[in-house]
Amino acid sequence: MAKEPSRLSQNAKSDTQKLRTDQEIFHLVMICGRNVQEVANAYGVSLLRAKQAIQRVERMLAEEVSDLTPEESRRQAQRIYAQRLEFLMNEATSAFEQSKQPAWRIKQKWVNGELKTTEETAVQNPDGDPQYLKLAMMAARQLAAVTGQTEDEKSARPSKNRRWSRVVEGQIAHE
Repeated sequence: MAKEPSRLSQNAKSDTQKLRTDQEIFHLVMICGRNVQEVANAYGVSLLRAKQAIQRVERMLAEEVSDLTPEESRRQAQRIYAQRLEFLMNEATSAFEQSKQPAWRIKQKWVNGELKTTEETAVQNPDGDPQYLKLAMMAARQLAAVTGQTEDEKSARPSKNRRWSRVVEGQIAHE
């Protein structure tokens, strides 16, 4: 009989770990916009298992949302949209910074039936690619419009999100 509580606690840990993995898969696919197959491969699970994980988290979130008033539901949708915009803004900013790094341009030509490299040149763009900066700025403007505040106000005030929003934000914690 002494083994029974131990087995229960192991099952609880296993269930908690499964839920955490499901939430991480959900976050990467639904919030970060990653490809389901790529996420499944990264977690070493099948495509079907990854889709089931997403469905489980969606059901869990739907149960929590069902108790919300229409105004709370609207605010929840607004927060999710804002988080997606913030993610897009961060990705675009990162791509802009990456575009400042030197890129290699390789010239090749066929010589006697073989492809030979004739020239390798490092192409510098110290200003970066403006398309990424433009995308980041558009996302920042939309984010400010959605939240109704400037970036300075947003960083100065702590967020008062509910438990479900931590799943969306990637701060996975099951209570």
